[in-house]
Amino acid sequence: MKALYFTFFVILFFVMLIVPFWACQNAPQAAVATNADGTGESFAVYISSENKIKNIPVNDYVLGVLGAHSDKNAPQESLKAQAVCAYTLALYYKDHTSDKNYDLEDIYDGYADIICQKEKWGDGYAATVDRFKAAINEVAGQWLSYHNAPILALCHAVSSGKTENAKDILGEDLPYLISAESTGDLYCPTLESKKTVPLSDLKSLMDSFGKTADTPDIKLDKTAAGAVKSVSIYGVGAKGEEIKNALSLPSLCFSISVNDKEATVTTLGSGSLLGLSRCGADYMAQKGATYAEILSNYYTDCALVKKK
Repeated sequence: MKALYFTFFVILFFVMLIVPFWACQNAPQAAVATNADGTGESFAVYISSENKIKNIPVNDYVLGVLGAHSDKNAPQESLKAQAVCAYTLALYYKDHTSDKNYDLEDIYDGYADIICQKEKWGDGYAATVDRFKAAINEVAGQWLSYHNAPILALCHAVSSGKTENAKDILGEDLPYLISAESTGDLYCPTLESKKTVPLSDLKSLMDSFGKTADTPDIKLDKTAAGAVKSVSIYGVGAKGEEIKNALSLPSLCFSISVNDKEATVTTLGSGSLLGLSRCGADYMAQKGATYAEILSNYYTDCALVKKK
């Protein structure tokens, strides 16, 4: 009996030793307490690829967002508008992550560290980063407020010429995130993309949603700005988002035409189609708009404030 008890306690000892060690190895590592210089505002950012939380100074984080998404030749006023959006969105997510041990995740708004930016910009890295930093420094601490709270300052690459309502895309009524004119997108070289799909593949896709008919009979239910809310193809219904994802389309603003053998899917825009369009912002800046005017165009009834 003593031998049995001894064996039990030995096993229990090793379990208590190994389980916490395993848990620590699989849990995100905690952030460093302060910045390199011990001062300044930072975000505790969960880096998904490393399963680690890093304490990143605000301006470095904003630079990482611009480095991931912005055009290196974007006008300074457009870059400033995008910097304000990046900071505002980070503050918004921070306000909505009270149940986590970090402020935001790198996948929320996209984030490119120094290594990624050097690979992306190549020989133009130094000049590009200097331009981005100059824009960020000019608007440091500024964010968009609606009823004294940071807004969901979503951005995207290019719209169809009009951005979408949050209600139509997210199912949530956000008064500051409503459809806005984005004329510059109509001149964007990446506005339109086309994809051909064999009718047999399209029918197989719709088979996954229900029993199909013999003919395509395509019907699309769209928002006022052009995003597809739902479709009916081969007599079967599906959500626009489901078709977008299945066909790997760049946005929800698409149309479908067919001939005897294949379907042609034409898509306008890229990204969520909500909030600031980077291509549209670039165009506005080229026409003389300030960053404040750009932000006012894409976000309704918001105040531009500066953190004390």
